[in-house]
Amino acid sequence: MNTAGTQITLLDLHEVNFDTGNGLLPAVVQHAASATVLMVGYMNREAPDDPMAFLARLEEVIGVRMATRPDGSYTAKLLASGSTHIAQKVGEEGIEAALAGAGGSDHEVIEEVSDLLYHVMVMLRARGLTLERVTGELKRRHANLHSLAGSPPGASPDYFSPAT
Repeated sequence: MNTAGTQITLLDLHEVNFDTGNGLLPAVVQHAASATVLMVGYMNREAPDDPMAFLARLEEVIGVRMATRPDGSYTAKLLASGSTHIAQKVGEEGIEAALAGAGGSDHEVIEEVSDLLYHVMVMLRARGLTLERVTGELKRRHANLHSLAGSPPGASPDYFSPAT
């Protein structure tokens, strides 16, 4: 809530006046779907530039597009095309990212991985899933960062344990 008592979403951060409060503003971070409080603290002007904050904003935009289906929105059109088409786009973008990784420039890799990540996020939203669920799974797989007991011989602390 801002001083007027209205909610400020990640989409509204460009309108926030960070000059008040010595550059710090109180922040309550809530899950977009469940409204569960995830964190309470203060944020400065640089906080919205966090890459993870951007992904959260993008996830929020995708959710808004899903709810409102505005004319001319690629995201709304993609969501309306159904889960099979969305999955096909994820596959297509995955192949393009792999091909760029095998022989393209760094710029091409970034472009194709950006396309892939966006389409994966649309697929997740279409299925009612979130990046929070994905990061939870990644955390579960990386639980051995603090204890490598049971890891293959020579495993480094970044050993990744894929789903079986």
